[in-house]
Amino acid sequence: MNGTSFTRRHGSTLVEVLVAFNLLLLVLFGAASLCRVGNLLYHRINAESGCTETTSRALIRLGAVLYTALRVEMSQSTSSRLVVVLPRTDSTGSYIVPLEDGPVVTIYLGDDSGTPSDTGTILWRAVGGVPDRDWSLRGSRPVVALSPGGLCFRYPAVTTPTGVQVSVTATRWNGSQTCFATSTSEFFFRNAR
Repeated sequence: MNGTSFTRRHGSTLVEVLVAFNLLLLVLFGAASLCRVGNLLYHRINAESGCTETTSRALIRLGAVLYTALRVEMSQSTSSRLVVVLPRTDSTGSYIVPLEDGPVVTIYLGDDSGTPSDTGTILWRAVGGVPDRDWSLRGSRPVVALSPGGLCFRYPAVTTPTGVQVSVTATRWNGSQTCFATSTSEFFFRNAR
């Protein structure tokens, strides 16, 4: 060297600070994007599993009623309303043998008062024409809330069906989109005659 010496300065140059700042911004942006995607995925999965759980709960509750039915009252049943006749029971809850006609049960979607409604979402059971609040509501909240029009019954092409196919649909808003689930099950009447 020619005799000049450079003294080393402490600190960073402006270019180094800008590069470090841009790298920090890039890392923070990536972390924020990852958190956002994770949050959206969590809410979507939560909504989808909630819909599936709701449809499963509806089919389980319906199965408990339909399994014991004697028959469908076809003259009163529609694709959105099912009317079945249950066997008569004695004071202990045992069936009277030979099986006799007992209570008439109607399954439908209605509003919070139990009135059948096209826009209703609450799964109702009415016994003898009287809405059963204990079966359909827990306090003032529905036990099962489906989508409007989310209950559909299909009957085999016979005059006295011994079973019925039930489809239920539930929807949930997950914050960015509507998720839905539909479940279908066929129930056969144990006591059909």
